[in-house]
Amino acid sequence: MTDAVFETSLLVTRLVRAEARRSRPAGLTLSEFRALASLGSAPDSSLTDLADYLGLRLPTTSKLVDALVMRGEATRREDAGDRRRTRLALTAAGRAKLDVAMGLVRSHLEERLGGLPDADQQLVLRAMQILGPLMAPTAPGPDASERSAHSSLRPSVPAPLRHG
Repeated sequence: MTDAVFETSLLVTRLVRAEARRSRPAGLTLSEFRALASLGSAPDSSLTDLADYLGLRLPTTSKLVDALVMRGEATRREDAGDRRRTRLALTAAGRAKLDVAMGLVRSHLEERLGGLPDADQQLVLRAMQILGPLMAPTAPGPDASERSAHSSLRPSVPAPLRHG
């Protein structure tokens, strides 16, 4: 069973990444999309938290955040409790861009899953509802409890997925 879950999660990840690269939702790169999604689900993340989530080095993540800040999509502020840490958050413009991008990716997923019979769509939805909390990050760290509470990119999948 774990092999099937692992293989399916890889397939879904590849599908979402391929769609994000193909369509560049809302004009975002894949890294920008993932950064906005992470900041949207875990406000006040540190630069280190975001770099860890993205799998990027701190200097690369800092440049990425600089671009988001320059476009008015994110804010960067000093942590009141630790001046060495930087806290990041989405702006209203960043939230709007994320919402557009998520809508485009969701539409693509709905198209892919929409051909399934209603009963299978409900089965997929139920499986995701069960697996979602189990897959939430649990790694130790200063903000791990916040990250789990705001699990990144937890999808809201409409059911049934067909339009009509």
